[in-house]
Amino acid sequence: MGGYLYLVDSADGLHIYDVGEPARPTLISHFQTLGLVADVAAMDNCVLVIDGWNGDVRWLERESTGKPSLRANLLERGGNYDIAISGSLALIAGETGLKIMDISTLANPLLLAQHRVAHVEIVQASGSCAYYCDGRGQLWLADLQTAVRPQLVEAYAALGSLPGAPLQMGSHSCPETAPASSWRKSRKTAKCTRSGCIPSPTK
Repeated sequence: MGGYLYLVDSADGLHIYDVGEPARPTLISHFQTLGLVADVAAMDNCVLVIDGWNGDVRWLERESTGKPSLRANLLERGGNYDIAISGSLALIAGETGLKIMDISTLANPLLLAQHRVAHVEIVQASGSCAYYCDGRGQLWLADLQTAVRPQLVEAYAALGSLPGAPLQMGSHSCPETAPASSWRKSRKTAKCTRSGCIPSPTK
């Protein structure tokens, strides 16, 4: 990410490496978190870290020296597990579902939408689409193009339950669909393996 590698150690916090020379990464800074680190996401000089047993989301800013400084706590005691950034949106997966937040003004983050589903443990973004898996192994797709209210466009009932398996993203847009006024669910299926959740072909 911009010549920097952000590495989290569950017991030793956040480490930032300069990878301008990939064969010789150089440790330039370290930020000691309050507890176990679940995930990290970076955009420009902004670094979001899920920190601590409670899954607090902390906003760090990387200074010109490379040193990260704590600027604010975005979500506290939220039971958050995973985080991704898509443009000015932060996608936060946790025990109560998926939260989509506008972080264009980090000092005043705005919750745009929340999909309440049990134990969303992993989230990824690709283009205008967000993908996330819940505790039952279901794969969900949400369209992020609607700025005020991101729309859920598809859901896939899993044939297996492997929460936390990595999702493999391509570069594409969400399926075209009519606007919806609330989250909704379809009946397509997906096969969950240790390499991720793969939607079955549409008949």
